Amino acid sequence: MMLKKIFKNFSLGGERTGQPLVVLGSSSSEVFDYIFGDAPNYFPYWASGWSARSLGKDKHKQYLTKILEPIPREANVILNFGTVDVNFICRHMAASKGIYDFKRIIDEAAEGILEAESLIKSQGFMSVYASFISPCISLPQPYWDRFNQSRQLPDRMLGNMYYDLFKKTSQMMPAIDAFEELSQT
Repeated sequence: MMLKKIFKNFSLGGERTGQPLVVLGSSSSEVFDYIFGDAPNYFPYWASGWSARSLGKDKHKQYLTKILEPIPREANVILNFGTVDVNFICRHMAASKGIYDFKRIIDEAAEGILEAESLIKSQGFMSVYASFISPCISLPQPYWDRFNQSRQLPDRMLGNMYYDLFKKTSQMMPAIDAFEELSQT
């Protein structure tokens, strides 16, 4: 599996002897469950619809602080955010509100990821990574019709936005991406 190659440096070991791994993110983070789910020192904290832009809100900062409290500080922490912002929030804002400020959406998503990194490091974690491993998804028009969104943005454009988010974020913190692997499949 290509993602196993990408994450080969995250050796979890058995019986909680390896370095713990924490994954925070949206439902696209479920892929980590398939790779690391049986490891006793894997901590999956992902939720459907969790956006990068929301990470700057006080309630999300309090949540992160609380869930990370019992985790050993030598853990690797992966922030797998951005797909909700690009695939859903951006489309919704464009279709329902006519907002086409794509740079602002990318800037706010990157800012949220960086705020989360700063908060997590302030708690004593040293190894924090952004992750960009999900392709932009193409959903059929009937999916969007349920939300009265007849106009949609091109998938190719959203893929470029997701890549732009990676480029912006990776300039400021370590980042893991699967763009090359996804483009070869």
